[in-house]
Amino acid sequence: MRILHTSDWHIGHRLYERDRKDEHDQFLKWLLATIQENSVDVLLVAGDIFDTALPSAEATGLYYQFLFRLFSETAAHAVITAGNHDAPVRLAAPRQFLKMGRIHVVGEIDEVDECILTLNNGTSSVAIAAIPYLSENEILHHVSLEKQIEKTERFRTAIKHLYHRCVERMPAEVPKILMGHLVVHGGEESGSERTIRIGGATAVRSSDLPEGVDYVALGHLHRPQAIT
Repeated sequence: MRILHTSDWHIGHRLYERDRKDEHDQFLKWLLATIQENSVDVLLVAGDIFDTALPSAEATGLYYQFLFRLFSETAAHAVITAGNHDAPVRLAAPRQFLKMGRIHVVGEIDEVDECILTLNNGTSSVAIAAIPYLSENEILHHVSLEKQIEKTERFRTAIKHLYHRCVERMPAEVPKILMGHLVVHGGEESGSERTIRIGGATAVRSSDLPEGVDYVALGHLHRPQAIT
């Protein structure tokens, strides 16, 4: 089973008002060629597919053209989760249609089972917990007069429990991958990220992630990271 982990495509991003459509077009063509040349079985996209919640028609066109070519020109599955730049409802709106093309999109989650996928390439399988971006307001109930440090700790605990519940529901006999769009303690931001924090920069620690997982596919920070 060959897995290709990507994130933060930010299709539609403009650099000082300069349209970057050609750059994104070239990237997606390179990505498709890489998937074909390496016989990739599963493409992971861990959030921020688009740069804005309301992408332009051109940006949306690039995205769906790529997905169509991925379906028609490869045998790969794709697992796509919403990031903090994406509109989760809009991104996941065609999910039932895309699922018929081996493309699995997760925008929001109401139940843990909604984000757990088991994919098979004919000879082997992998289980994936496709967790999208989750803000504090989405997973925490309101507490009056709560300090930010207390809210951050509650968020960290909620994320920790969510990932552990996912692993508990995964098949025991197959490799396991966790996806997320968040900051892990020790990660470094770069100038290309907006100052949007997910429960604070140090809300989640590597020790919060459950054991027995083979790979963690994160998005959000735009540079290589060394997390301990």
